[in-house]
Amino acid sequence: MKPIIEYNPDITQFFGHFLGEDMVAITLYPYIFTSTETVAANVLNHEKIHCEQYKELLIIGFPIVMLFNFLFNLIYYGDKNISYRQTLFEREAYENMNNFDYLKYRRRYSWLWSKKIA
Repeated sequence: MKPIIEYNPDITQFFGHFLGEDMVAITLYPYIFTSTETVAANVLNHEKIHCEQYKELLIIGFPIVMLFNFLFNLIYYGDKNISYRQTLFEREAYENMNNFDYLKYRRRYSWLWSKKIA
């Protein structure tokens, strides 16, 4: 299933408030919600990477792994913004968001080997 891109700033603001940052987009598979009507191509690529991660974990596994990874990181880093960006899923998405061919050759479960964001 292809992602459904929908303009809905209320959803991005809700999650952004929780994380303490402005969010341009968020993926809640199969939807990619955006805070603006036009979104940069690399941001959409980032969110499409999350769609693949959702599918790998049969949709329900993604939020569970994300939550536990975020909580572990929060204990380790003590900062919710850093903790979010250092989750395994975000590492892969940030690392590859500017590579528009990435999804063509991406290996399954690549998020397990993503590099730590500096």
